[in-house]
Amino acid sequence: MKRIGRNDPCPCGSGRKYKKCCLRKRPREQYVYIGFREAFDGLTLDDGQVFVNLPLGKRAKADPVLAQTQYTRTNGREKVLSSVPDAATFDIQGYLASHFDAIWAVDTNTKRLNKDDVSVSSILECYPRMTAPTEVEIACRKNGTIVFRNCPNGEAEKHAWYGLVTRITENPGYREDMRIALVTDHDLQKHCQYNAREIPIYQGFFLPANFTLVYATSDANENILNSLIRQCDRDAGKKLHELETEGRIAFADGFSITIGEIPDMAKSA
Repeated sequence: MKRIGRNDPCPCGSGRKYKKCCLRKRPREQYVYIGFREAFDGLTLDDGQVFVNLPLGKRAKADPVLAQTQYTRTNGREKVLSSVPDAATFDIQGYLASHFDAIWAVDTNTKRLNKDDVSVSSILECYPRMTAPTEVEIACRKNGTIVFRNCPNGEAEKHAWYGLVTRITENPGYREDMRIALVTDHDLQKHCQYNAREIPIYQGFFLPANFTLVYATSDANENILNSLIRQCDRDAGKKLHELETEGRIAFADGFSITIGEIPDMAKSA
């Protein structure tokens, strides 16, 4: 393989020089995790789904299946950069285009302002499509902002999930057969339970059957999922800073909101 020079373009595709991008990154590890409730003899991949081979020639759908990108920190602990459920592949963009009709990313920043815990959630709406057998185009647009304060029990991120899902499902163009990915950087350890509808995502509200939670951290730029969350994180932080320094958030349509006008979740609960 050709040696990558310090001043060469980084092979990750960021457009930056290798020395200013991935040169000092810890080695990335990509895994497909496959689980089942009992021991199995092997695996079968059928139309993108993973089945485990059981005794007597039987087989069953594996659960859970996760495709993860991660690295090992200096303290030996793993840092997960992205985790995609039901994906036995490392072609993340191809998986998104073939499995989902729409992708929504949401990230929430919270800060103590004037004795209130103020939260700003930024939302991106995206649509993936295959433009060629090995090429994927993902068109995104800024869709909106959710602003609230004093969310009980520190559940601001999950309240934003609930608010976003409600917005989507109440839209006149929404259909229950749409396959929707909800990208977030929160509560990875419970994603399998949320996606299996074993526990509610917020209070008593369960994720609709056609929605899937997908994890990506904003602390990396490994793939499109990280990029979406980073954009949401930056936008939410910018609006929160605007609220702190100017006392209000001004939106493109001319609407603005002050801290006193923000819905108080503690009082409405």
